[in-house]
Amino acid sequence: MSQAHSLTIAKQGRRFVILAGVAVLASYRTQAEAEGSLAKNHATLSYWAGSAGVCIQNTPARIVHL
Repeated sequence: MSQAHSLTIAKQGRRFVILAGVAVLASYRTQAEAEGSLAKNHATLSYWAGSAGVCIQNTPARIVHL
């Protein structure tokens, strides 16, 4: 099963992003916009944080030698 990650806000470059693990879910110009969006869309972002694409991004790469 997929593992839902906690949602955090971090600064990347000049933008503020909402993260689920290391996966970027959304990007905003100001921290206030990011916080407002997280408060308003928490249910949707939490659901999205458990998606297969986010889980794949948060899985460490595994090198297989044949």
